[in-house]
Parts: sequence; C-alpha cells; structure tokens
Amino acid sequence: MLKKNFKPLFMLKKNFKPLFMLKKNFKPLFMLKKNFKPLFFYLCFWMSLAACQSQSFGGLQFPKIVYQSEDLKVVQIAPDTFVHTSYLATQQWGKVPCNGMIVRHQREAMVFDTPTDEASSEALIHWIKNELKAEIKWVVPTHFHDDNLGGLPAFHRDKIMSIAYYRTQNLSKKHRKPQTITTFSATDSTWNLGGAKIQIGYYGKGHTEDNIVVYFPKDQVLFGGCLVKELGAGKGNLSDAFPKEWSATIQKVKHAYPEAKIVVPGHGKIGDKALLDYTAQLFKP
Repeated sequence: MLKKNFKPLFMLKKNFKPLFMLKKNFKPLFMLKKNFKPLFFYLCFWMSLAACQSQSFGGLQFPKIVYQSEDLKVVQIAPDTFVHTSYLATQQWGKVPCNGMIVRHQREAMVFDTPTDEASSEALIHWIKNELKAEIKWVVPTHFHDDNLGGLPAFHRDKIMSIAYYRTQNLSKKHRKPQTITTFSATDSTWNLGGAKIQIGYYGKGHTEDNIVVYFPKDQVLFGGCLVKELGAGKGNLSDAFPKEWSATIQKVKHAYPEAKIVVPGHGKIGDKALLDYTAQLFKP
C-alpha cells in the first residue's frame, strides 16, 4: 500500500516543472527546425523499405540466402525467383556487386545475365543443377557489358543455349565481347519455361542502346538490369549511356508491368516500383 503522505513524482518539489517547461525556448521535436519533417514520416519510410525487402509467399519469407561463397551469392526472393550476385573489379568503383536473375519452374531454369567471370558462372551452373535440380534451358544477357555476359563461355562449355536481343549481339561483335549462340528481334516476347510465362521487353535506350528487361508474372518480379538503379544510387557508368532518353524508357517499363511487386536492379538492393520512379527522376531531363 502507498504511504499516507505519498506524493507523485512531479509534486516532490515545489518548483518542479515538466521537461518541456525547463527551458523558455523549448520546442517539441517536430518544431526544432522550420523544414524538419515529423518523425512518423521517417518511420513510415523505413517500414515501407522493410516491406520491400521482405516478402511473404504462402507463409514462406523472402529474401533468403541459399548459397554464398567469396565470389558468388544466390538469394531467393520469391518461390521460383533467385538473384545471383557476383563481383566485377573496376578501377573507378572498386569491387562492384552485379546482379543477375534465375527463374525456376518445373525443373527448368532460365538465367538472365551471367556472373561476371567464367569461374563464378561455373559455380552458378553447378548450384542450379545440383541444388535446384533444374535444367538450364537458356541464358540471356540483358545488354553487352562484361557484368552481363562475361561468363558466357562457361555456359557454352556446358552446352547451354544462349540467346540475346539482336542489338546486344551486334554490340558484342563490335566491342569483341563473348557472343550468344542465337538472337531474337521482337521488342516484346513471351517465353515458356516449364509451363510458366516469362516476358522479355525492349523499351528504348538508357544505360545502353540494347538494354532489355525481364518480367516473371508468376512471382510478380521485374528484373530491370542496369537500366534500373537502386534507391540512393548515382548515375554510375555513362560511357555507353543515353541519359536524355533514359527517363522516358523507364516510364515505358513502368507502364508495361503495372502488377510488378518486386524490382531487381543491376547493382544493389532489390525493392519495389519505387526504384523505377527513382531512376526516372534521376535521369529526368
């Protein structure tokens, strides 16, 4: 029981003042600066970001690391979709993580962008065959740079069919890069993988002249490759880019896949369609 003369803490001293009255000029946190944004804005932002990074499918939570070595990481981001990350040594940006995508369905797999080198590509092929128990039907580079097709020879040694958009093949020849076995020319095509549809589209110039994107409707995943930037990224390598056309191309991509929930950039963290908005704004003329 409380003592007879018990007084609440704020009555212990005659001159006690609540914290916000201690100083004459005290202002609540949200009034500290004229342009300060309320705390709840930041809480909402981080909660939204966490939601982008964590997806639930039938009680299963993603993303989940399923393979990791010094040179290669594979993360499952949806029931039948995986992101492989390898590393490209550069003089300007150091060791750069590069994303590619694997789609698996009914023991068949399709790889978009090879790892950066042959050794990492061999490791990825081995993992798909032995862990996913899937046959790789095609490997498709999304444009002609080394971080997209540097590992093609490893796939060819394993007799895996490679195919690229015709612009990619032309640029690969011009720059003496590894070339795919065959090409396709349709700007909007649908592929069948074990009964599941995969859409591949070309919507214009951006990071390069030939950059394509890939959409897997079953998992609602859009792989933007280097055409799409992670949140907070700079403009990056513009040596083969078309900055003035980039934003318009991204807007076309966004309108083409309104149901996409997960967006994978060529470098950095996955997210949602906010990555498309960010990229479009970054290159807005």
